[in-house]
Amino acid sequence: MAILTCENHRNLRWRCKDIAVNSNGRYNGKRRVTFFGVENDEDDFSILDNGKIVEECDCPASELILLRR
Repeated sequence: MAILTCENHRNLRWRCKDIAVNSNGRYNGKRRVTFFGVENDEDDFSILDNGKIVEECDCPASELILLRR
């Protein structure tokens, strides 16, 4: 599984299958992405950040880039 972030909102996280990421690290649309909110610890995600609900940004999916596999 790949962990993605938005180029414009580096605190947000999405997860998808590795096939959905091109060799240049960009999301290619071949698989669905799942929003996970913000990252608290290694592989620990939450939709709450300091008690506030975190929502997805309005950026296009083309702004999603690979953070790590």
